[in-house]
Amino acid sequence: MKRSLTLGALLIVAGFVGVALPELTAWVPAVEALPLLVAATATIAGVAALRDRLNAAGEAAHPAEREEYGEAPTPGTEFDDLLAEIRPLRSRGDDRRRDRVRAQLEQVAVDVLTREGHSEAAARDLLASGEWTDDPVAAALFAADPPPMPFDRRVSSLFDRTPTFTRRARRAIEVLAERAPAGAPGADG
Repeated sequence: MKRSLTLGALLIVAGFVGVALPELTAWVPAVEALPLLVAATATIAGVAALRDRLNAAGEAAHPAEREEYGEAPTPGTEFDDLLAEIRPLRSRGDDRRRDRVRAQLEQVAVDVLTREGHSEAAARDLLASGEWTDDPVAAALFAADPPPMPFDRRVSSLFDRTPTFTRRARRAIEVLAERAPAGAPGADG
């Protein structure tokens, strides 16, 4: 590209010199040689441009390497993982996980009930008595004396391999999500 510009500039300068000093260009028959001069100049400029283009093709700018992004953790994933780690057979580590899940869900439940107008003490009493919901599975998560399960739920739980605690926690999450006002922290999961 720079060579083409240089050649063009030189030809323009030569043209001005030829007009300013006609004795230097007197040997060129102007009328007969003009098309030949234009054709020669165009050919030289075309060849130079083609050569520049071919050289530039090998040196073409390559787009920057795509930046790699680490996957951002989804909010609530830690809680989901904790709940998924709970096994049907209890162990010391499993009891700690159950306590953490229960404590986190209890805090959410207290928050939901206080938004509904209950005091914190009244909300905790409702959770302990199981009266905070009509769902016996969800109520059993926090209740000191869980309400009796309907016969059909007891039969279906015999065939469900999910730990009872996990079933109760998931059902409590569903009930709390239904009761939490839209836009409240914890309302989306």
